[in-house]
Amino acid sequence: MIEDLVLVFFALLVFLTIRFRGSFYRFAALAVVFFLIANPAIRKKSEAPPPVLALCLDTSSSMAVKEGGMSRIDRAKEVIRRELPELRKRFSLSFYTFDSGFRQMDEEDFFRCGASGGASLISRVCAEITASLPDGGAMLLLSDGRDTAPEPSYFSKPLHSAGFGRVIENDMSVKVLEYPEKVFQGAVSKLRLRLERSGERSQARVTISRAGGKIAEKTLVFGEGESVKDIDMEFVPDEPGENIRYRVELHPTDARPGNNSDF
Repeated sequence: MIEDLVLVFFALLVFLTIRFRGSFYRFAALAVVFFLIANPAIRKKSEAPPPVLALCLDTSSSMAVKEGGMSRIDRAKEVIRRELPELRKRFSLSFYTFDSGFRQMDEEDFFRCGASGGASLISRVCAEITASLPDGGAMLLLSDGRDTAPEPSYFSKPLHSAGFGRVIENDMSVKVLEYPEKVFQGAVSKLRLRLERSGERSQARVTISRAGGKIAEKTLVFGEGESVKDIDMEFVPDEPGENIRYRVELHPTDARPGNNSDF
């Protein structure tokens, strides 16, 4: 605005100098020229702000899987830490984590987060985040690429991805979500479980045991296109108590037996 006014004033002085040929107008015109040369705020156009890049880290439980002594999520963080100096030169960075939903946070919390989330709704989350970015923005997805509920989505800004973890075919995992606070001998109780699968394996036998003795067993079948299943599994305790932990196992074990059981 100031720059435009100065230029208009300068043009007016030039006109008056030509029209009236007065020394006053010549002096004023020279003063404006000197002001334009000496003042960098007038001479220099303001630079456009850098584009926004949203760094979006998958925090679902599958990112906790270790490969080569390091979890997938820690490997993703390591890569981003290494590239941060270069990214900051080109972009204004924003930080997100996601599993069944997304959360925007500061950089410190981003690098401190763990992988303990449930479903990994990649398509839905990416559509929502890209829609929230300003024009010229883009998104970098850091994930093992396992969308537990894929759906058709529209990404309104450019989306780039970096994958972490090997593809595991026919893998199935189990995680205890909730224990009963108190159990009574001979009375039916429940454990809340989450089973996840990839590949073609669709069936598993789930057992609950304690101190080497099996106290419940159930066969579970995934439907077509179903990759996550939350269930309540009933069992009858062999003794009363509070906050008792039970071992839950999948049978038969698969190529990644480390996630075939939980306490």
